[in-house]
Amino acid sequence: MTTINDNNNDVIRYVDMETINLDKVVDIYVEDADDYPDFADAYIAEASYEYAPGKYVALTNEQLEDLCIYHPDFVYECALDQVF
Repeated sequence: MTTINDNNNDVIRYVDMETINLDKVVDIYVEDADDYPDFADAYIAEASYEYAPGKYVALTNEQLEDLCIYHPDFVYECALDQVF
């Protein structure tokens, strides 16, 4: 479980990175995506999460690391999207 803190409203949300809704992860930037087709070194360096309709928060480095660990296929798809 990871905590998301929206400083605008002081709302705290809990997100389980193992079961996160990947459709709500947006504004994704992948680093080290230059070894096509493997993307062995690729990782998500930046992303935001839509925790409520129209409300987004940037994921922390810890959250991004967990996202990459639990969802390597998602990282691969994001790397493909960024390269092509």
